[in-house]
Amino acid sequence: MSYFFSTVLTVVAIEYFLYMPIFIHGKKILRVVKKSTSVVISKKISDCWKETVLPHYAKILMQGVLYLFLMLLGLLLLLILSALLLDLFFSVQPTIIEVLSMSTSWLWMTVFGIFYLYIRNKFLCDKQYA
Repeated sequence: MSYFFSTVLTVVAIEYFLYMPIFIHGKKILRVVKKSTSVVISKKISDCWKETVLPHYAKILMQGVLYLFLMLLGLLLLLILSALLLDLFFSVQPTIIEVLSMSTSWLWMTVFGIFYLYIRNKFLCDKQYA
């Protein structure tokens, strides 16, 4: 039963990851990193302008990284709290937390997650994440 619940939590994690704007914010962060790198290495841009624009880029980067951190923390809390509540209500042995900490479970969840994403993209026609 614990393995079934860990599989369900895998699907929940995948859906959370797909519906949160993680990819969008990751791309924004990479764009700002590219801009700031090009400003730093450019010989044509004055030091005065670099001192003006780089703190602005740093602020954008910090906000983006904090936002990504909070989204991933939300996912972690969702999974941990769900596992603890399922353990509490169903009293399964081994517990879901134990199952989630085993390397064979990680392998199973990875294989199942890839299979789930393939089926989801193939048959549900949700191509925005493909």
